[in-house]
Amino acid sequence: MCTDENNQFFLWSFPDDVQSGLLEVVSPSPHYYPDFSTIKESLGDSKDRVRWRTKQNLDFSYLMHYAQDKGSYYIQLEDDVIAKSGYYDEIKAFTAQEASKDWLFLEFSQLGFIERRGEERRGEERRGEERRGGKIIADF
Repeated sequence: MCTDENNQFFLWSFPDDVQSGLLEVVSPSPHYYPDFSTIKESLGDSKDRVRWRTKQNLDFSYLMHYAQDKGSYYIQLEDDVIAKSGYYDEIKAFTAQEASKDWLFLEFSQLGFIERRGEERRGEERRGEERRGGKIIADF
């Protein structure tokens, strides 16, 4: 959950970015989550692993929903992966090349959800629309 301590960290560390709206700290209500004690084990995983996996999926869903109208695309990057130099430019170039095609996700890694870019357009009326980008920091 988003804590006052985490909020203060971002407010103190990035005051201009928070003030301008470039950086946002978001967190779902505690009521967003199910009672994790009732979740059944699956895929041969322990209860702790099932809880973690379930929460991660809900967190990703929440963040995608929150970000859906924030820009033309949504990109999910893991915090513990270091990309090679030029990686972002390659993603931008490839996405531009694929812009006219009908797609929902582009994957840039075979490691689960590490690098996935989702299209947030809601139809032809959004094609070519430019929006100011920014970072969304989610604290779950």
